[in-house]
Amino acid sequence: MEPAEMPLTLCINAPLLTAAQEASLARRVEQGDQQAREALVNSNIRLVASVARRYMGRGLPLEDMIQEGVIGLMRAIEKYNYLRGYRFSTYATHWIRQAISRAVANQGRCMRLPAHVVDALGRLTRAREALRQRLGRAPTRRELAAETGLTEQRVGEMLEWAVLPLSLDTPVGDDLDAHLADFVPAPEESGPSETVLRGVVKDELRQALAVLSPKERAVIALRFGLVDDEPHTLRETGLKLGMTRERARQLEHQALEKLRHTRAAVRAAEALV
Repeated sequence: MEPAEMPLTLCINAPLLTAAQEASLARRVEQGDQQAREALVNSNIRLVASVARRYMGRGLPLEDMIQEGVIGLMRAIEKYNYLRGYRFSTYATHWIRQAISRAVANQGRCMRLPAHVVDALGRLTRAREALRQRLGRAPTRRELAAETGLTEQRVGEMLEWAVLPLSLDTPVGDDLDAHLADFVPAPEESGPSETVLRGVVKDELRQALAVLSPKERAVIALRFGLVDDEPHTLRETGLKLGMTRERARQLEHQALEKLRHTRAAVRAAEALV
């Protein structure tokens, strides 16, 4: 029986693995051991279910989200490098979230968005791809606004909540010097924007935050889910911290610029390769 087809209660009751057991199973998986692969999947179904529950109420049944999460889990098993020393469960969380959030975006959103919003999203997506081909790089928010006729603020809002797939060469902020790839190099392809800087090496990132001011640290912690494993939009971040959305954006930009130059951030990025 394939792991994804096993009764959920059976998988959830599977014992948790120690770091040594994870490394041992990963080593056997690398050698083609199918039983080790299944054991690694089954022992992490509880993690999949935990992540999936955070997305409840967004348009997909829990069972469907768990199935999508298992697909992400299997992808994590293929990409995991036990020699790097970090826990498989921590690494897998990134891929599980990516799979579930994409499924929610692709299957759940269409039932809730008004037609004019869907049209605007389509126009934004087409403009982004056209500009990417024309410029040979990802367009900035200002360029997207000029191309679509939307305001920069509206473009920013749509990019925040629409869960549009972002390439890691997307510029960070209003200039072209900083890109998402400076912070989290994805193994093959980038995931949704909410997965950036999350889920794999939080301890390293928390160390990197030491170079930031208290306000910058608070903004980054909320924006990338370092507090409660839930990323917040700029508007939500501003409300929580008693500042405007624009001020939260400015602090985020300042913080990301600082993080580019810290050794801890470099180590965190390298661990995601």
